[in-house]
Amino acid sequence: MCRMLLEEKGVAFTPGTDFEDPAGNLGDRRFRISYAGGTTVVADAMDHFKDYWPSWVKRVKDAKN
Repeated sequence: MCRMLLEEKGVAFTPGTDFEDPAGNLGDRRFRISYAGGTTVVADAMDHFKDYWPSWVKRVKDAKN
């Protein structure tokens, strides 16, 4: 999801696998968000993410069917 979000919306999230214990198997279901940018940049990025999220959920549902 992180790669697709970057490619489609220009927003970079970091996969949870970069931070989780590999033995725990939770990183595949998580991601990290950086709030290092200014308020406007972060707000714009979150707006892009909100626009992207429904299409991601649909892709996951379609892939399961």
